[in-house]
Amino acid sequence: MQKDSGYAWVVLLSSMVINFMCIGFCFGIISVLTYEYQVEFGADLTQVSWIGSALIAVLLVSGKFVESTHQYVQSYICAASIATQAANPRWGELN
Repeated sequence: MQKDSGYAWVVLLSSMVINFMCIGFCFGIISVLTYEYQVEFGADLTQVSWIGSALIAVLLVSGKFVESTHQYVQSYICAASIATQAANPRWGELN
């Protein structure tokens, strides 16, 4: 077995930072948008709380999908997500 040269710790720390940012972003968006959805649609918390749950579920389930297809279509998935975000006319708006 080959001895670790220290690169595994870089991979571990970078994956922890990436997961922290992704999940933190999701929870941040959930907390902000839940209130906005309540105001916009006149709904109570129980009616809009499923949106945040669906966001986290899609994040976790898509990981398994990307893992099984990474050797074939990883670049296509990245290109599709960039194109989707670029095509959104309201991307980056706060109001």
